[in-house]
Amino acid sequence: VLANVATTIGFAILGTVVYLLAIVTAQTRRGRFLLFFGVNDDHRDISIYVSRLEIRPGGTTGVEGRELKDGYTGPAITRIEYDAALALKRRLDSNWLVHVPRSIRALFRSSKHAFSSLDAQVDVGPPADFPGEEIRHLLARNLVLIGSGVYNLLSARYQESENSFFAFREDQTGLWSVALLIPGAEQTIEGRSKGLELAIIQRVKYPDVGNTIILCAGNGAGATHASALYLLENYVMLQRRYGYRDFGICLAWRKPECPNEKLAGKPQIVCERSR
Repeated sequence: VLANVATTIGFAILGTVVYLLAIVTAQTRRGRFLLFFGVNDDHRDISIYVSRLEIRPGGTTGVEGRELKDGYTGPAITRIEYDAALALKRRLDSNWLVHVPRSIRALFRSSKHAFSSLDAQVDVGPPADFPGEEIRHLLARNLVLIGSGVYNLLSARYQESENSFFAFREDQTGLWSVALLIPGAEQTIEGRSKGLELAIIQRVKYPDVGNTIILCAGNGAGATHASALYLLENYVMLQRRYGYRDFGICLAWRKPECPNEKLAGKPQIVCERSR
């Protein structure tokens, strides 16, 4: 009987140790993941903004292919960007540590955010006439911006800032490339003219405010979607390479037949910057 009791106690202790080690490991990984996006005990919120497409009168067609002059007008989003935003939201929100008893959470007071539930907000970017003061207010929060500055106003303002590593540029023929923003020596990374589909990922932290902004944007919706998935799949590698410094990378895929469909294949990093 005593042997059975000792065995039971031994297994209980072993189970407790394994459980606590699992919590420590998960807490460390969760905390690092959230810090990568700027989420900490002081800034526990994050929002994801996708591109805003303004539909004007006559800009839609019905199921019969007939142009609707009095049809829907107003904002719309692209499905592929929304899929990318949802993938990010699911990964940000998923956290089994919220079910850990409070008595055990108290042992990890220095990283409360790792045990907290997170509800990342997905929204469409503001309209072109959005007040400048309101834009500055939004850019003072933790953000993930999906889409370039063509349709996403926040991305446009973000890329115009002195902290941006890259920006998209359109040449006289209508082809888009990526500009490497070096003060006094801007360089161009050719895209579709060289048979490549480009995307950029960049993260900038603002210590004076305490927020972080991450941008995932491509030449087309397909590259934008692929860059967001690349971020999710490779954030550990990016964190090891850059730590908590600001960084920007430019990715390239072979030019697809349709730039607004999901891209296949592994991209190549054609340029990277950090500070």
